[in-house]
Amino acid sequence: MNMNEMLLIILITLIYFIPALIAGYREHRNGVPLFIINLVAGWTFIGWFGCLAWSFSDNVKKGE
Repeated sequence: MNMNEMLLIILITLIYFIPALIAGYREHRNGVPLFIINLVAGWTFIGWFGCLAWSFSDNVKKGE
C-alpha cells in the first residue's frame, strides 16, 4: 500500500466519523450511542445524515 492510498483511507475514515467527532467535541450526552449508530449505519446516506443531525442537537453537557 503506497502513501496516497493510506492518506485516502485516513481521509475517508475521518469523513465517515464526522458526526461522532462533532458529538465528542460538543460533549453530547448520547455520544456513545451516536458513535455506535454511526459505525453500524453510517455507510447509508440516511444513517450518516441522521447521525450528523443528531450530533448537532442541543443535548450537550456544556453549560450545566
